[in-house]
Amino acid sequence: MLTFAKENGHVLSIDLTGRQIVLMTCNLRGEDCRLYQYANHYSPSALLQPLKLLIQKTMDTLPPTIHGVIGITVGVHAAVHDNTILFCPYYDLTGLPLAQELEHTFHIPVFIENEANFSALGEKTFCHDYSNMINLSIHTGIGLGLILNHQLYTGRSGFAGEFGHTIVEAGGRPCPCGNRGCIEQYASEPAILREYAELACLSSPTVDDLIADYRRQSPPAVSAIRTFTKYMAIAINNIATIFNPDIIIINSSFTSYLPDIIPMIQERLSRAQAAAASQSHPASDKFCPLIPSTLQDTAILLGGAAVCIRDFLGIQSLRL
Repeated sequence: MLTFAKENGHVLSIDLTGRQIVLMTCNLRGEDCRLYQYANHYSPSALLQPLKLLIQKTMDTLPPTIHGVIGITVGVHAAVHDNTILFCPYYDLTGLPLAQELEHTFHIPVFIENEANFSALGEKTFCHDYSNMINLSIHTGIGLGLILNHQLYTGRSGFAGEFGHTIVEAGGRPCPCGNRGCIEQYASEPAILREYAELACLSSPTVDDLIADYRRQSPPAVSAIRTFTKYMAIAINNIATIFNPDIIIINSSFTSYLPDIIPMIQERLSRAQAAAASQSHPASDKFCPLIPSTLQDTAILLGGAAVCIRDFLGIQSLRL
């Protein structure tokens, strides 16, 4: 006789990168989703006004409801703390008063968060309800969303989960963070595309080019994907050793469109696990299920929606 009035409000979620701006609207259950995608031609210093116009344009398409738009979320590829962007190496939004400006303009709550954290919340809220889980987000960089005891963990100052800046090659390739040999310089999408471009003698290949060539078993593409699985196996081993989670989710174009990659990573891990087991080593039991993202490109947006809905309802956890 009673049901949740999911149509009484809207959520507006944004995935903001240096290449594109994706906006999504949904109802109070994360349903009836509508996506709007725009190229991002704006410098960080000139971003605010066009972003506000896109938000207003999107709001104008929504049907009237009792509560209207209950909040806005913005997922950024950056370290974030207290709604403030602290470190954004590839599209420098550091210090931009994004939350304050949007709240001042639209008079509703605005939540800024690291995209991997939103992705983890999206997967947990809508797909995989585990108490301890890891979401590994591999795009321009490599981020890690960490759920501990059903709660998102961001660390003392928001830098928890900056997994892309863990070092796998001492004295290796320089990274914008100031270190050398960070894993995202070897296994992020741009890093794998650079290797593929060099091997295939191409100027600026896309992820689609690499995937198509891999399906044809082109040697340069196969070699680049092997590099990806090598570093992912290192990453998963380190994550499993440190956190011993219930599940690890990989959100990457490579794992989304090439289903044999996860088994390749698992095979590398299985060899290590078998070696540990043969020596009766405790590490033989540290590995957990490894799966590709269910939500893929919408994980960030739905994770943001979950944060808005929780805030609106005044609750700490949400399962939809």
